[in-house]
Amino acid sequence: MNKELRALEKTTTWKLIKRNPDGIVERYKARLVVKGYTQVEEVDYNENFSPVAKTVTVRILFALAAAKG
Repeated sequence: MNKELRALEKTTTWKLIKRNPDGIVERYKARLVVKGYTQVEEVDYNENFSPVAKTVTVRILFALAAAKG
Protein backbone atom coordinates (compact mmCIF):
# COMPACT_ATOMS: atom_id res chain seq x y z
CA MET A 1 0.00 0.00 0.00
CA ASN A 2 2.86 2.39 0.75
CA LYS A 3 4.21 1.78 -2.76
CA GLU A 4 0.80 2.66 -4.24
CA LEU A 5 0.53 5.85 -2.15
CA ARG A 6 4.02 6.96 -3.13
CA ALA A 7 3.18 6.43 -6.81
CA LEU A 8 0.00 8.51 -6.48
CA GLU A 9 1.82 11.31 -4.66
CA LYS A 10 4.69 11.24 -7.18
CA THR A 11 2.28 11.78 -10.09
CA THR A 12 0.43 14.43 -8.03
CA THR A 13 -2.90 12.72 -8.66
CA TRP A 14 -3.73 12.30 -4.97
CA LYS A 15 -3.13 14.21 -1.74
CA LEU A 16 -3.76 13.06 1.83
CA ILE A 17 -5.37 16.36 2.87
CA LYS A 18 -7.87 18.19 0.67
CA ARG A 19 -7.74 21.98 1.07
CA ASN A 20 -10.04 24.83 0.03
CA PRO A 21 -8.68 27.48 -2.38
CA ASP A 22 -7.84 29.66 0.65
CA GLY A 23 -5.66 26.89 2.15
CA ILE A 24 -7.97 25.80 4.99
CA VAL A 25 -8.28 22.02 5.45
CA GLU A 26 -11.55 20.86 3.89
CA ARG A 27 -11.29 17.18 4.78
CA TYR A 28 -8.87 14.36 5.43
CA LYS A 29 -8.98 11.35 3.13
CA ALA A 30 -9.12 7.88 4.64
CA ARG A 31 -9.92 4.36 3.55
CA LEU A 32 -11.13 1.42 5.60
CA VAL A 33 -9.09 -1.70 4.93
CA VAL A 34 -10.37 -5.04 6.15
CA LYS A 35 -7.96 -7.87 6.81
CA GLY A 36 -9.95 -10.55 5.00
CA TYR A 37 -7.15 -13.06 5.16
CA THR A 38 -7.73 -13.55 8.90
CA GLN A 39 -11.39 -14.53 8.50
CA VAL A 40 -12.46 -18.14 8.88
CA GLU A 41 -15.43 -19.53 6.94
CA GLU A 42 -18.38 -20.54 9.15
CA VAL A 43 -16.85 -18.56 12.05
CA ASP A 44 -16.64 -14.98 10.72
CA TYR A 45 -18.99 -15.36 7.77
CA ASN A 46 -21.37 -17.86 6.17
CA GLU A 47 -21.86 -16.34 2.73
CA ASN A 48 -19.68 -14.32 0.41
CA PHE A 49 -21.73 -11.97 -1.75
CA SER A 50 -22.36 -8.32 -2.38
CA PRO A 51 -25.98 -7.27 -2.89
CA VAL A 52 -26.43 -5.32 -6.11
CA ALA A 53 -29.57 -3.69 -7.46
CA LYS A 54 -29.69 -3.31 -11.22
CA THR A 55 -31.18 -0.12 -12.64
CA VAL A 56 -33.81 -2.12 -14.54
CA THR A 57 -34.96 -3.81 -11.31
CA VAL A 58 -35.31 -0.49 -9.50
CA ARG A 59 -37.25 1.02 -12.42
CA ILE A 60 -39.65 -1.93 -12.45
CA LEU A 61 -40.15 -1.61 -8.69
CA PHE A 62 -40.95 2.10 -9.05
CA ALA A 63 -43.31 1.40 -11.98
CA LEU A 64 -45.19 -1.22 -9.94
CA ALA A 65 -45.39 1.10 -6.94
CA ALA A 66 -46.75 3.91 -9.11
CA ALA A 67 -49.29 1.58 -10.75
CA LYS A 68 -50.53 0.35 -7.36
CA GLY A 69 -50.71 3.89 -5.99
